[in-house]
Order: sequence, then structure tokens, then C-alpha cells
Amino acid sequence: MQLCFIEGWIVWHAGTPVALSQTTLTVMLVVLGMALIGFGFGRIAKIRENYQLHRWILTSVIVLSIGTIFFVMLPAAFRFYIDPDVEVFSALSIVTLIHSALGFPAISIGLVYALGDLPKNVKMWMQRAAFFWIIALASGTFLFLLMMELL
Repeated sequence: MQLCFIEGWIVWHAGTPVALSQTTLTVMLVVLGMALIGFGFGRIAKIRENYQLHRWILTSVIVLSIGTIFFVMLPAAFRFYIDPDVEVFSALSIVTLIHSALGFPAISIGLVYALGDLPKNVKMWMQRAAFFWIIALASGTFLFLLMMELL
């Protein structure tokens, strides 16, 4: 882990080009903020029983999440696991796998909802999806803090 001073910014990174580290951090924080805002507006829309608005907001969150998965998370995981010196049983690797395992059902249930193929007991499935989203978000935040060696 190196500390770099670039144009007035202090940046921690582990061999990744500084511009890529800053871009990834920015994208992740923006998506995290958008997800939290989406949860808030989605909850408000649900309380007001405006289910169409609720569906559009959560569909937007799903699209942003899928974009983040394909353009940030998968490339980062690929770079991590192709390293010949990777420690598969390290805390970083274990949290990555837990985050992936929790995120998969959240995205899957969300996609089913967004594509309109609703199950009979919608409320139960949406509660499960919300549970997985929140836990995946928390584990992703923990993973990010581990990556930045802040924990």
C-alpha cells in the first residue's frame, strides 16, 4: 500500500494506477449514495402506495447496481484472483465471497420484480430482497474498508 500525493490529493492505492483508484472510489461512493437514496424514495413511494413509482425507482437502482457489478466489481475481483500470490483464505477474499453470495439473491429477486414476473406472495419476496440488499450493501462497505486497509 502506497501513499501518493497528486495534485493536492492524498491517495492510498495498492499498485493500481491512481486515476483508476480515484475513479473506482468515486463510482462506488456515487452508486452507494444512489442506492441509499433509491431505498429512501422507494420506501416513501411504497408507503404512499404509488407502486409504479416504487417499481421505477428500484429498477433504476438495479440497473445502476448491475452496471457497477460489471464495470467495477467483476474487473476488481478478476484482478485480485488472477494474482499468483492471492491468499484465498484472507479476510479480503472471504468478505468478497460473502458479499457476492449475498448480492446474487438481491440482484436476482430485484430483476424478477423489475421484469414484471411477480410471485404470488410479493410482500414476502420484497422483504427478502430488501434484507439481502441491505446486508450486501453493508458487506460491500466493509469490503471496501478492508480494501483501503482502513480496518
